Amino acid sequence: MSEELKTHVHVIKRNGEEVTFDLSKIENAIKAANNEVDKLHQLNEYQVHAIADNLEKQIESMSHAVHVEDIQDMVLTLSDMSLPSIIRPPPFSKAQCAISLR
Repeated sequence: MSEELKTHVHVIKRNGEEVTFDLSKIENAIKAANNEVDKLHQLNEYQVHAIADNLEKQIESMSHAVHVEDIQDMVLTLSDMSLPSIIRPPPFSKAQCAISLR
């Protein structure tokens, strides 16, 4: 994401505060949620990074501030899509993501 665009993309937190989008916070939240999943179903580092990259691209295309709950839903969707359906584990629960994105 370009530096110029980064300053214009905002996230609306659960308390209503608007903050600048920070991809590292999203990656940390995905990793934290991933650590709560059974080892057998955990994503590898490449998959975590791919989810974060795809999320960043989606957010880049938005012309408005994004609610943290919408980001949470995007992460859940992208994590479900990151593995072939034959070996796809259950996706992160909303609770795991909600705790991680706080």
